Amino acid sequence: MFIRGTFVVCALLAIADAYTYIIPQKPGAVKCTDSFGNEHQPGETWYNDEKCERLICTGVARSLSIDGAGCGAISVPGCKLERGEGSYPKCCPSC
Repeated sequence: MFIRGTFVVCALLAIADAYTYIIPQKPGAVKCTDSFGNEHQPGETWYNDEKCERLICTGVARSLSIDGAGCGAISVPGCKLERGEGSYPKCCPSC
């Protein structure tokens, strides 16, 4: 029983290392506008490699949002975090 419970806890920790957020767009917008002023079509995915985030323009025309996902904070005693290479999720830090 202890091993099964430990596996469940480890599995939850493995999938809980990210954050997500939603940025609603102006009512009536037909494209998403990111924080840099760039426009994106509904369904388009792009990356902010500086913040290690993936962003997606979601919804249907006139009811759009930007859905963002990035790396979560990891705190493990004795662990020195090192940033990965590439775009999200490959750039997320790991021990």
